[in-house]
Amino acid sequence: MKRILRFFVLIIIFQSINISAQSLKDSLQTERQLTVLTGINFWKNSLFVEVGLAKYKNSTNGHHPLSSAYFVSTEVNLLTGKNFIIGPKIGGWVSGGVGAMALGANFIYFTDFKNSNLYFRPEIGFGLMRVKVIYGYNVRITNNLLDGIPKSNIGIVYLLPTKKK
Repeated sequence: MKRILRFFVLIIIFQSINISAQSLKDSLQTERQLTVLTGINFWKNSLFVEVGLAKYKNSTNGHHPLSSAYFVSTEVNLLTGKNFIIGPKIGGWVSGGVGAMALGANFIYFTDFKNSNLYFRPEIGFGLMRVKVIYGYNVRITNNLLDGIPKSNIGIVYLLPTKKK
């Protein structure tokens, strides 16, 4: 009787491992897209719009999405009272999980065509699929005379889908 019971316990254990492995594999869905990045970054007296291209990946395991993107974009100052400032930018972020937390990092080269500065911007916030809302802190790498770049910013980004890969 003990042998039969052990045999059935082993069969149940192997079947449960097999079933759980199949459910993970069957429920994992991945989507990759080339997208158009659109965004707005603001803080007190600064307002920048952002446009660029992003390589986007979204994986879903059951009801837990995990997204990532890396991108090339440009930020442009919209406030007319300030100097015209443009900032080519490269970066990336990951977001998702249970809390939909987003973490990212960027390098931005701000210039008014007279002076320029290179900035590193780490970001933290919330992100879900193609949307992120973050707080970023601008860390100046070079020390030139360029005014109009805030120390902090709030950013909202949306990735517009173009084509699936």
